[in-house]
Amino acid sequence: MSSERVPPLVAEFRKKYRATMPGFYSGYAHAAATVAFTLGCAAWALLQLHKPTLVQWMTVPAVLVFGNFFEYFLHRWPLHRPWPLMRKVFDIHTGNHHHYYTHQAMRFYDHRDVYMVLFPWWAPMLVVIALPVVATGLLQLFTALTGVEVSSNVTYLMIATGAVNFLLYEFMHF
Repeated sequence: MSSERVPPLVAEFRKKYRATMPGFYSGYAHAAATVAFTLGCAAWALLQLHKPTLVQWMTVPAVLVFGNFFEYFLHRWPLHRPWPLMRKVFDIHTGNHHHYYTHQAMRFYDHRDVYMVLFPWWAPMLVVIALPVVATGLLQLFTALTGVEVSSNVTYLMIATGAVNFLLYEFMHF
C-alpha cells in the first residue's frame, strides 16, 4: 500500500470504481496476457522475415516515430476533448482514468488498480488486427503512387514494431 495521501474525492471515486470491477479481475493476469499476446504477435511477424535489407529495417524507426505522433494526437484531442464518434473513449479516459489517477494520486493501491491503467483485454487484439490492414493499405498506396513494389518484409516489420510500440505505451504508465 502506498504512503501517498490520496485526496478524499479521489479516494471516494476509487472506492466506487473498484466496486464495479469484476471480482475475478487480476492485474497480474491482465498484464501477463497483454505482454504474451503482443510479444507473441511481434515474434510471429519477425519469424516471417526473409533476408531483410538495411532499407527495410528503416521501417522500425519510422513506425516508432509515427506511433508516437499517433499516440500524441489521440491523447491531445479525442481522449481529452469529446469528438462525436469517440465520445465513449473520451468518457472512459477523461471521466474515469483521470479521476482515478490525478497529479496528486498517481500510485497504485494494489494489482487491481491496473484495471484503470491498461487498455481492456481485447484492445491488443484490435491493434494487432488493425496493424496488417493499415500496413498493407499504406504499402499498396505507396506502390500505386510510385510504381515501386514493397517487400512483405516491410509489412512484417510494421506489425512487429507496432505491437512492441503498443506494449511500450501500455507499460510507460507504470
